[in-house]
Amino acid sequence: MFLSFLLTPYALLAVPLVYYLLPYLRNWSIRDIPSPFPAAFTNLWLLYQCRRGRRYLAVDAAHKKYGKLVRIQPNHVSVADPDAIPIIYGHGNGFLKSDYYDAFVSIQRGLFNTRDRTEHTRKRKT
Repeated sequence: MFLSFLLTPYALLAVPLVYYLLPYLRNWSIRDIPSPFPAAFTNLWLLYQCRRGRRYLAVDAAHKKYGKLVRIQPNHVSVADPDAIPIIYGHGNGFLKSDYYDAFVSIQRGLFNTRDRTEHTRKRKT
């Protein structure tokens, strides 16, 4: 029964819908943050802007249109508020660094690119 449903055209139409809707539903806590239309559902909006070499312009235009907080991907929020820098990047704030910082590791991790909180605290003390 289930296998026969998977081979129907309805199932083939449902796959992309579930693929794009699932990240939106998974990140329900940030659903109220405004975004350009496709950015809340898919990474393709930001990918398109990057491929055109206009990511910074598109994100800046989105901030001008929507405000200080803009959702630029289903699970990414861009913040354009200087008062938020110590809140987001300050020590002991509860936020963890993303895997973006792994790109800055050459031989070993330094203070800047350490993502582990205990290792970062140890390096800060020295």
